[in-house]
Amino acid sequence: MSVVLTAWPEHRVLAETNDLLVVDKPTGFVVHGGDERRGDDVVSRLRARLADTDPDPDPDTDPDTDPDPYLGVHQRLDKDASGVLAFTRRKQANAEVAKQIETHSVDRVYIAAVEPRGATELADSGTLEHHLDQVDGRARVVETGGKLCVAHYRMIARGPADQSSRALVELRPRTGRTHQLRAQLAAIGAPIAGDRLYGPSNTTAPAATRLMLHATRLGFEHLGTFESPPPLYFTQWLDAQPQSLPPIADLVTTLEEAASRRWPLRDRTTAYRLLDEQADQLPGITVDIYGDHAVLLVSSAEARERAPDFAAA
Repeated sequence: MSVVLTAWPEHRVLAETNDLLVVDKPTGFVVHGGDERRGDDVVSRLRARLADTDPDPDPDTDPDTDPDPYLGVHQRLDKDASGVLAFTRRKQANAEVAKQIETHSVDRVYIAAVEPRGATELADSGTLEHHLDQVDGRARVVETGGKLCVAHYRMIARGPADQSSRALVELRPRTGRTHQLRAQLAAIGAPIAGDRLYGPSNTTAPAATRLMLHATRLGFEHLGTFESPPPLYFTQWLDAQPQSLPPIADLVTTLEEAASRRWPLRDRTTAYRLLDEQADQLPGITVDIYGDHAVLLVSSAEARERAPDFAAA
């Protein structure tokens, strides 16, 4: 057998035009920066992908192309958030995209799973308005100074009676500040589930296995609207269901995505962990690679039942 560690899973490319490259970012990927030696951020990965798909670009047809493919960064998602993320592919497209972002004419929609605390009860819709200031890498609500942050929200679904503190909300930010939605929801007593930075530290509720924030829609005037539905885990968490393994039809793409996560190991070793249970949103499944061999480990009843499917995939 052989496992190909790719820079980016193709099923997470939503659109590719002359002006834009739009992707569905998985949780756990930093957008830009990070460890430059590993080149593990989204921008480095996508540039590697572009170099592989167009190794001999023609400068006459694309004057902006060079050995290091161009990608313009105009937006970010937190490392542990997921969802739609767009990059410009040509410098000529920068001005239009930047203008739309600066004038807040971009249609940005997020889905968040929240856990209202104490007496907090979210209305079916409302507007969040706070002044936020950045202190030690964290957004804090301040009485004076800071920058005004505004976001509209709408209730999508509430948890069952025995999980009435859980809810899914749709968020439309009118401003764009670092950690804005996370800080604003925490400020009204409804932190995003799985938020270790803004969520409560003294809770006995089962913790979400990831930050439950997903960019579900991104729309540009004249350039198109791009969408990604929230992962199945969002509804499983809302209903307090255990996280389940993907259907058989999705096993190959699930394994391809795990292989992409291990891309930084491509030139370093032939022995590594390909699948790591919760880290890859696959409870009960672990796969270790040793050269041309794979070792499949299962640690739950569902995983044992599905082991033949994973072995075949």
